[in-house]
Amino acid sequence: MWQGTAIARLEPGGALLKPKVVAGAPEYLFGAEREAVQARLEKFLSRHIASVLEPLIKLEEAETLTGMCRGIAFRLVESLGVLPRDQIAAEVKGLAQEDRATLRALGVRFGSLHIYVPSVLKPAATELRLLLWALARAKDEKVDLHALPAPPGHGLTSAPFDRSTPKGFYRVCGYRICGPRVVRIDMLERLADLIRGRVFWRPRFPEEPRPEGSVEGGGFTIAPEMMSLVGCSGEEFEAILRSLDYRMQKRTVTKPAAPQSAQVEPTPAASELSAELAPSPPVNEPAADGQPQSEAIEPATGGEAPEPVHASETAMGEAVPAAEPAPALTEEIEVWWPRDTGPFRRSERHPDRPKRSPRRAKKPPPHTGEATAVVEQAQPAPEKAPKPQKPKRRIDAPRRVERPPSPDSPFAVLSELRARLAAKKS
Repeated sequence: MWQGTAIARLEPGGALLKPKVVAGAPEYLFGAEREAVQARLEKFLSRHIASVLEPLIKLEEAETLTGMCRGIAFRLVESLGVLPRDQIAAEVKGLAQEDRATLRALGVRFGSLHIYVPSVLKPAATELRLLLWALARAKDEKVDLHALPAPPGHGLTSAPFDRSTPKGFYRVCGYRICGPRVVRIDMLERLADLIRGRVFWRPRFPEEPRPEGSVEGGGFTIAPEMMSLVGCSGEEFEAILRSLDYRMQKRTVTKPAAPQSAQVEPTPAASELSAELAPSPPVNEPAADGQPQSEAIEPATGGEAPEPVHASETAMGEAVPAAEPAPALTEEIEVWWPRDTGPFRRSERHPDRPKRSPRRAKKPPPHTGEATAVVEQAQPAPEKAPKPQKPKRRIDAPRRVERPPSPDSPFAVLSELRARLAAKKS
């Protein structure tokens, strides 16, 4: 616009961050003047995008990024600086620490829910990103530029979810749909960091107080600090937690009560008795010389002091029972857990294998006796009668017939030599 008159319009270009600008007013601009205006508009547009969306331009033109690191930077630029982490969980897990440090130096933040560039969530950058996104979507006739809804107000951490908005609109605005509301991305990351420090809290030193919202045994309860981050409470805040894959478990906890001290009201008879037993004040009588003389009046019981009356005894000598500690009170609280933690943890060995059904217990024998607890003595099992053994069938083997050795056998010659030697020795 120039002095209230449209002199040019934007059209989708070859890249998301490089739209085309077309000069208007063809009836007033001709030849070299029109070319000069066109060049001036293109220069202005490129400088404006480079200054407002500088981190995205650096990610797109960075020459030091290689491999998977460059792929993440490309997807961040295509999503205009906001990318859900679960869409690139495998790529982020495979990044080395050096690659993460390189991306952080270019303004990228690795949150637990999103990979995003915080500086492009500012109002001016959000307005320009929304315009570029609408231009790219209008190319495919998926978004009407003249009916584009307004983004949530500046400074709002959350807003009601309008279902009439086009898909992806709130993500470009820097918000995430969480049930009935949309919550700003940076506030969701702060909420996740706050919850993470309370799920499995451990004291750093012996007397460190437990933070509000932390529960003994793991998990967390909803605290006012958490609700103030997203600007809602009650069922809306619970819906936000469920949309972030938090699960709720009801738990009964014991809350000890302080013992109440028993107060005994004095009866009229006890008041009179205590008044009679109280010592009288000393009486000063004048002496013969006119000087006062103080003498202590001895008790009328022959010099013996009265026994003290305890508060636990009444005037009739009845004892009042001492105060007993009040019984412990129990209350039911709602404990929240992140996904796959605590009681909602899944099996790590076989996550896809269905759970086996529990074995069916054998049915006990029918009860025929009386319903009383009787201890039966173990009786030895009756001895089993030996099974009759069948007589083994004897098979007579044929007798071996001994044959005389052959005279030509070497064994026969040896036996003959042995016999000769034995005869010589004898």
